[in-house]
Amino acid sequence: MTKRFTGFILICAVLCGLFALPAGAYVPGDFELRSEAALLYSRDTNAVMYSKNADKRMYPASLTKLMTAVLVVENIPDIDTDTITVSQQNITDIGIGTSSGGFKADETMTMRQMLQVFLMASANEGALALAEKVAGSVEAFAEMMNQKAAALGMKDTNYVNPHGLHDDNHYTTANDLLKLTNYVLSLPHIYDMCSTVHYRMAATNKNPERPVITTNLMMNSTTNVYYKDARGLKTGFTDAAGRCLITTASRGGFSYIAIVLGAPPKNEQGRDQRVEFGDCKNLFEWAFNDFVYKTLLLEDEPLDTVKVNLCWENDTVNAVPVRPFAGLFPKKGDISAITKSVKLDAREVDAPVKKGDRLGTVHLSFAGDEIGEVELVAAESRERNGMLAIVKFAGSVLSSPILLTAAGIVAVLILTLVIWIVLLNRKRTSRRSKPKYKI
Repeated sequence: MTKRFTGFILICAVLCGLFALPAGAYVPGDFELRSEAALLYSRDTNAVMYSKNADKRMYPASLTKLMTAVLVVENIPDIDTDTITVSQQNITDIGIGTSSGGFKADETMTMRQMLQVFLMASANEGALALAEKVAGSVEAFAEMMNQKAAALGMKDTNYVNPHGLHDDNHYTTANDLLKLTNYVLSLPHIYDMCSTVHYRMAATNKNPERPVITTNLMMNSTTNVYYKDARGLKTGFTDAAGRCLITTASRGGFSYIAIVLGAPPKNEQGRDQRVEFGDCKNLFEWAFNDFVYKTLLLEDEPLDTVKVNLCWENDTVNAVPVRPFAGLFPKKGDISAITKSVKLDAREVDAPVKKGDRLGTVHLSFAGDEIGEVELVAAESRERNGMLAIVKFAGSVLSSPILLTAAGIVAVLILTLVIWIVLLNRKRTSRRSKPKYKI
């Protein structure tokens, strides 16, 4: 089976939650991803459309800050009224040459202002200040990060710090980052902040009003990597991690998440390059252009009938899918080759039957491989007829093994009694018929 057909099958299967799409199952043919690990996910169908080394442990660099933001949002009751102060130690600890929010020692601002600059400018000193604000220390905050990662099912992730500056024991995977990203999108504030291109940071006690620009150049229309459909989420870079990016894109009613890790920061000539943006754009364009949304099963579409006993008029009920089966499929895929196999729990049932009662399942297959399973339920209700129910009950009672056994025992007892009476009568008759002699 070709990679195209294999990918087609597995994409369908993922839509039903039955399988996980293995890395490289459906490989785009017109471009090659340069990032070491990558993943493309459909937010509409919960399907992994493409993956490359998605379970390989990688350094996340500043993608770490998404987890930091999660813990801040979950632990600070009101980000508009609560304040935070950046210490000189926070600034000293991040060192020189790392990304900064331009904060000064003892600068105070609201938590919302800090989060906005922290996420847009990837402020490392802000990460330390936030960790201390929430947990009291970086070490305690890292423990909270790992607890949250475990709660989200991020089994191949370990956090050491809140900013992502390199540590050999600070790692994650593309698959784990997908779990984190989906969680981030369920929370307030973070996505909107990450999708902001230009922000005016209000004057503080240490800084005048100043502009802040996102590090995600795909959202900036003044750059040569601008992609109008892109929104959020976070960039990252260290020498060990390479270029990293998590971003989303929506078009025509469809939304995707792209994650790339380990994109080479320099080309063969040793010049700086930003291929992470191109990799994400290529993945998005591939999904938008090469896939189409198609429905294979309609909800309430009759697929079979089941005989219903104890009904006077309507003695059958339609078996219909409990939900539609649809998803994204390669435009060149031949969906007419998909077969539907109905497996009923029973060919007939007794009334009453309620609408929505389970009747069986329908299995969808392509080239011999199952790609999905949907439960079949009753499309209508069927009421029980009292007269037919009484007749059936009487028949079942009369034909029950217990009753038949009891009747047999009674019959044997009666027969035995009859035989005993007959024998007794014969004995008495015999005694009366014998002659009597006098001595």
